[in-house]
Amino acid sequence: MWAVAREAWIDVYISKSFTPQELFEMVWTTPVLKLAREIGVSDVGLSKACRRAGVILPARGYWAKAEAKRPKRPKPPTQTIPIEFSVLDIQKAELSVEKKVKSEPSLVTVPVELADAHPEVEKWLSAARKAKVVDGALDISSSCVLSARISSDLIARSALIFDTLIKESEKRGYRFSITAGATHVIVDDEPLKISITEKLKRFEIPRPPAKPLRPGQPWTPNLAGLSRPRYGWESTGILTLSLDVRTLTQERKNWTDSDKARIEKRLGQVFQALPRLAQSAKSKQAADQDWKRKWDRDQQLKREAHDADEHRAKLQTSLVCNTEAWERAIRLEAFIQATIDAAPQDEQSQQQLALWVCWARHEVQKLNPLARDPMEVIRMSRPAKVTFGEQGAFYSYRSVKPHDWWG
Repeated sequence: MWAVAREAWIDVYISKSFTPQELFEMVWTTPVLKLAREIGVSDVGLSKACRRAGVILPARGYWAKAEAKRPKRPKPPTQTIPIEFSVLDIQKAELSVEKKVKSEPSLVTVPVELADAHPEVEKWLSAARKAKVVDGALDISSSCVLSARISSDLIARSALIFDTLIKESEKRGYRFSITAGATHVIVDDEPLKISITEKLKRFEIPRPPAKPLRPGQPWTPNLAGLSRPRYGWESTGILTLSLDVRTLTQERKNWTDSDKARIEKRLGQVFQALPRLAQSAKSKQAADQDWKRKWDRDQQLKREAHDADEHRAKLQTSLVCNTEAWERAIRLEAFIQATIDAAPQDEQSQQQLALWVCWARHEVQKLNPLARDPMEVIRMSRPAKVTFGEQGAFYSYRSVKPHDWWG
């Protein structure tokens, strides 16, 4: 608030700059008091600026003497740094005052008696008169009526405030949306949650004194006092009008009765704040959506990076498994060939060898990934499942650790 006020204060000022030499000529041709008025500063401020710039001012009584009897001028200053004065701009100041007058809240009059009540106010009055009292306040939260948490003492006053709010809102093009537990005033298609609450005073209810015992009567605990309420609630008559909305900037959202003025005198401020709150709420939603899009984009990039790492790890694991399976197939082929070379040359042994070689090479082809399906080995879309290990088929890529190979 102070920053805004300071900007508005500075905005009606302009800067005037003079070189020390120009200021020297001015103070020696025009009296300081008259020159200060022409510039728009005080004579004290002008004198201090001249002393800081090294400009020697005329002595007291200089202008009272005849021109022939005046002392000679001193030498001009040697400094070259210009001297700046912050001067009030009369035109800007007048425009600022007019703008301030125009921005002052218009007076909204609340009638003394409720006449020709709005249908929503009549509906709220009917629900309030039938409502139960919970912790000192009327419980109407389950009804589809105007939102208020007040005592029964302030029903009439709250009805007048609600009736004035709704009727004045309709004049300004706003409308009310009432649901169970929430009331919104729609300003520029932006719903602003509005409610009236009363400050209730809690007090402790003293326990009743114990009944005296008759002679010979045994003492028994009095359990009846446990069901009695411990606290009571008292109406203070202090109301607060609240607008519950998330805004991008700090805006006033609550108006409370005070010694200077009650809510009825501040409804003009409320209607002045409604468009600002609606605009700030829209800006807040736009900022939240921008943040959400950025967050979703970051999460998508993280997921894509994670999926790429997972896919790369699976391809590495598949390469390791296929390589080891191929190495085993090569070793087995070599062993089969060595067995052929070492087998006896008789007919019975050769027949038995032929059967074994046929079976062994068939099993080796199932183990060798290049013999099964070379396209499965080089496919990048999904790693191939390979048969590996002495325990049977290899179905899990995580069972082989790629870091053993890839570091």
